[in-house]
Amino acid sequence: MNKLNVGAEGQLGFEFLGIEEIMTVVDVAEKAFDFYAEVELVLKNEMTDTRTINLGQFRRRNSRVPRAVAAPDAALGWCLDLTRREDIHLLPGGGDHGRCEGIEDASITENGLTMFARVDNRDNWLGTHDTWVDCSISLPVYRMETREEDGPTRTGELSWNRDETFELPPNLRSVHIDVTTFDRRSRVFTGAGSDRFFDVKSEGRSLIFRPRPPRDL
Repeated sequence: MNKLNVGAEGQLGFEFLGIEEIMTVVDVAEKAFDFYAEVELVLKNEMTDTRTINLGQFRRRNSRVPRAVAAPDAALGWCLDLTRREDIHLLPGGGDHGRCEGIEDASITENGLTMFARVDNRDNWLGTHDTWVDCSISLPVYRMETREEDGPTRTGELSWNRDETFELPPNLRSVHIDVTTFDRRSRVFTGAGSDRFFDVKSEGRSLIFRPRPPRDL
C-alpha cells in the first residue's frame, strides 16, 4: 500500500512500491493528477433516393384493382420518405381500357402503401372481355446510416482545489479517461467512478472530476 507522510519543513515522505521519494507540499498541491480523455462518437447520415418499381399487369373487368406496395429494399433499411410524399407517382405502361388510377392516401407509411388501377371492359356482341393495364410507381426513399468515429481528445493537469468538467457530446458512444495520480497510479474511467483521492460523477451530459485532497495537504 502507498504511504504518505508529512515530514519536517513541508516535505512529504512518499513510499511507492517500496521506493521512497521526497516531494514538497507545494509540488503535490500544484498538480495532483494528469489526465488524457478521448471519446468515440456515433454519427448518423441520411441517404435519399428515388426508386421505380414495376408493378406488373392489372387485369380484370369493370373493377378497381388494389395492390400493396412495400418499401423497396426494406431489409437493407430503406423506408418511404414521408417528407416527400409529393414525389410519389404512378407511371402508366401499356394497356387496353385500363389506367393506373391512384394511391390510397391513408395507406401511406414508411413501410409502404396501397395503390389501385381501374380496368373497364371490352364487351361486344361476341361476349364479355377483361381489360388490362401495366403500372409502375416512383417512390422517394431514405435510409439512415451510422458510423463510428473518434472524437476530439483532451489532455491536461488536474489540481486539488477545483473540479474539472468533461462535457460529453450528444452523439457519444463511449468515453475513456486515463488519470495518472500524483502517487503514480493509473486509473481508467469509462463513466462515473471513484478513487481514494477523487470521484468522477455523472451529471447530465457531463462527467465531473472532483478531487478529495488528503487531510495532510
